Amino acid sequence: MNILSNREIALVFWLLSFMIYAFTIKDVRKSFGKVVKNFFSRQIQAYIIISIIYFGIILYGVNKIYHLNIGLIKDSILWFCISGLYFTQKIITNKIKDFSIVSRLKDNITFLVFIELLANTYVFPVIIEIIIVPISLFVFIFYDVAKKHKDAELLMPIINKIRTLLSKINRTILKTRFP
Repeated sequence: MNILSNREIALVFWLLSFMIYAFTIKDVRKSFGKVVKNFFSRQIQAYIIISIIYFGIILYGVNKIYHLNIGLIKDSILWFCISGLYFTQKIITNKIKDFSIVSRLKDNITFLVFIELLANTYVFPVIIEIIIVPISLFVFIFYDVAKKHKDAELLMPIINKIRTLLSKINRTILKTRFP
């Protein structure tokens, strides 16, 4: 059984390509050193360690009850690294009066729509995935930016049409029975 799907391989390809390009720029290399230094500060490490312990206990309990397979454990760890840490940090850093469960759920669902693309069960060949991943990423980013900025409202109809088109293509492919 392969540990990484074709979509995950495509994502790793794009991340490595971007990182290699970014590290060719001197200012990025300098800034990265500061990011690493801040990452290992006590406050951030305490937060990450507590979050990992909490997540590990929950994952262990769920695994004992449902006997998860490696794919579900991998998806859970992916969710924790990408979404879980981000949203718990967002809740902790916001003031209590600004906390709105509805807005947090909207943010989480919007974010998870993109993550669902990455963890979808239907996977294309690697070459197709290498093409699909950046297109989906840009559509997701444009939609999110257009939603939050009044200047970009003119883009919303175009972005919605692109999202609808991608959704119809996805449905067509999923319903088509290939030999």
